[in-house]
Amino acid sequence: MLDLRWAWLPSSDSPVGTLRECRKSLGISQAEMARRVGCSRLTIINLEKTFVGRVPTLLKMLAGLRICKPLQTNADDHNGLRATASRLFDATHQRCRVHWMRNALAHAPAKQFTAVAAMLKTIFAQDSKTDAEAQWDRQIGRVAAVVDTDEGTLRY
Repeated sequence: MLDLRWAWLPSSDSPVGTLRECRKSLGISQAEMARRVGCSRLTIINLEKTFVGRVPTLLKMLAGLRICKPLQTNADDHNGLRATASRLFDATHQRCRVHWMRNALAHAPAKQFTAVAAMLKTIFAQDSKTDAEAQWDRQIGRVAAVVDTDEGTLRY
């Protein structure tokens, strides 16, 4: 499965309205954006209001807003999927959280499964990358002590 998401958009935000905010913050009018993208002003208005339109037009608009590599894939560690997503969509890669968790828990003894899952979930529950890294550092020793593998295997 190849799950694409907008890398430039926080997961909690809706893209509707965000394009308009980005364009306005750069001081670009709708008419100017349409000229840069090579479409009508009405197309820009529709993209900003509904986020519905042709993908090439949207990608041109994102480039005009200086948003590079707008797509990100969420997939298990599969070189073919990563290469295809990179080539076709100019997307970056993020390992799928579900598959990573499943693979990590495969090393946990059955009696410790719930405890290890709870420890690992605290890492994903953090609000920032810095907090998640700090939580990882706190939890990794505890997790490695329970599972039948070393820290390097859990790191990715």
